[in-house]
Amino acid sequence: MIKLTPVSMCFLLFTFIHILLTEGCGWHATYAESNYYRNLQQIEHLMTAQAKNVVLVGSSIGSRVHPNEFLSDLGFINLGLGGTVPVTALKILQREKITPQLLLVELSGATLAEPKKNDDLILRQQNKFNPLLWRYIPVTRPTSRPSSMLYSLLKIAKEPVHPMSWFEKYKLNANDHIISNAQDGSYSFSDEVKNSELVALVKSFKNQGSRILFVHLPTGRNRDIYSYDIAQQAAIYLASDIIDLDAISKNKNVIINYTDGLHLDRTSAILCSMWLAQAISNFLKQADPHLVRAF
Repeated sequence: MIKLTPVSMCFLLFTFIHILLTEGCGWHATYAESNYYRNLQQIEHLMTAQAKNVVLVGSSIGSRVHPNEFLSDLGFINLGLGGTVPVTALKILQREKITPQLLLVELSGATLAEPKKNDDLILRQQNKFNPLLWRYIPVTRPTSRPSSMLYSLLKIAKEPVHPMSWFEKYKLNANDHIISNAQDGSYSFSDEVKNSELVALVKSFKNQGSRILFVHLPTGRNRDIYSYDIAQQAAIYLASDIIDLDAISKNKNVIINYTDGLHLDRTSAILCSMWLAQAISNFLKQADPHLVRAF
């Protein structure tokens, strides 16, 4: 007969409770204690989701938009990765041979920024990801990490959100969600835009059939005007529309709140998720019939 020590009994009890919570109750982490683990959660969603119709690529600013009740029906994947630039998320999609029907690109000062250490780390780690393990043994997923689950619980308790009736007051009108940016032949584009890696990658997805939209989310601090303008040039150069959630918040006189002066808090993130879902839905209604049927 096998004798169990107090330590092994505690371990087995902890494992049982963990499996009960994740598999029995469907409770998973929605936040993480560091950019690295949050990025793994985002990549997990990409690797394990059945539907990948709409993918948002971006930085930690875009990562605050999460698949909730507004976006889950769209087959939405958020590949906004903290501490990185959008090019890194595009490279992950390219490596995984994923071509979404609708590709959303975060429009911010980071849009055309050069990759740094975090970008290299994520791309190096990508070869070690095991989507089969994540798919068939859910307790191995980043969203099942006990420390991330505890962190999520504490964050949700610390940042309560408004009731749904509050969000309903700020629904979009029919025509205040997309700013059209048809390319102007007389516009002079800088070499920084025309020769950027982001433009090249977005063009490749466009050639494979993805529809492209840029998304401008509110940010708390004064943005780098030059970097933002260059990013906006990229959207115009690619003849892409912009969903300007920052302008919407100002037009509707909504006070947007931030956790650290830069990133959206939970209430503001949910509000922007609602606006984004409505904007995408309205865009799809006006899009080509074959794209609408794909959803």
